[in-house]
Amino acid sequence: LFRSDEFSSMLISGIESKLVEAKFNYFVESHRFAPVQIENSPDTLMDRQVEGMIFINTPLKKSMPVPVVAISDITNAPGVNRIVIDNYAVARAGLEHLKSLGHSRIAFFKGPEHNGDTEARWSAILRVSADLGLEVNPELTVTLGTYFSINQMSMMQRGYDAVVSLLQRGRPFTALMAFNDKSATGAIR
Repeated sequence: LFRSDEFSSMLISGIESKLVEAKFNYFVESHRFAPVQIENSPDTLMDRQVEGMIFINTPLKKSMPVPVVAISDITNAPGVNRIVIDNYAVARAGLEHLKSLGHSRIAFFKGPEHNGDTEARWSAILRVSADLGLEVNPELTVTLGTYFSINQMSMMQRGYDAVVSLLQRGRPFTALMAFNDKSATGAIR
């Protein structure tokens, strides 16, 4: 298992439960977005004769000689089975809900720069907004930092700081679409 951020702890807990239930031994590796560690750790695990790997939000680029599952859309190595979020369906459900409540001045948290989920999710938000006739105003949009500095500040703190920034801009909005549940929790604070 490769761990990369606070979101991963919930996934790891579920994966660990299933591995223990199936009587597998496992290693958990946390790369903290260090490029050298991301590059070298898979080889270190292969030296320990692992029989498979699960990567969470890890930009693996090389092929591995064992089965690999990636929970992320930033793992593009050959032969990897990926589990990804349907960002378009999620954006559509969220924005249709907000529009049905009468919201049209919606603020947005764009995810951290250099995060694969950020670009896919943002693209979906822009497409759905256009489909629904909703404006995405740059003055009501805040980016939540950079992907590689994510461990320097929690996503909840980023959400809090982002909503403070929005409020200080003085532009009225009636709803907020956060990047994820952690940034939404921070915004509520």
